[in-house]
Amino acid sequence: SNYVGDVRSLHAFGFDGVKLDDCGAQRNMTFYAQLMQRTGRAYLIENCHWGRCDETDASSCPTDSWCPFNWFRTSGDINAGTFSWLPNLQTTR
Repeated sequence: SNYVGDVRSLHAFGFDGVKLDDCGAQRNMTFYAQLMQRTGRAYLIENCHWGRCDETDASSCPTDSWCPFNWFRTSGDINAGTFSWLPNLQTTR
């Protein structure tokens, strides 16, 4: 599968971290984290799923008691508007 190949390449190229985005077909971030742990290397993982969580991607949504990632987003992208950052900041409460 692409998951295995992706992690194999990360390991072969010597990367220490990875940003996993929500743009591709492989969206099971938890499976990626498990595969990275199996390599024996400590990877830094950023889950960049734009802060949207629903029942279709529960594997990538951190909770109060569970998060296999080092960083994750709580909101979407900002834009050129003067205060577009404010709603994003409010998602961190």
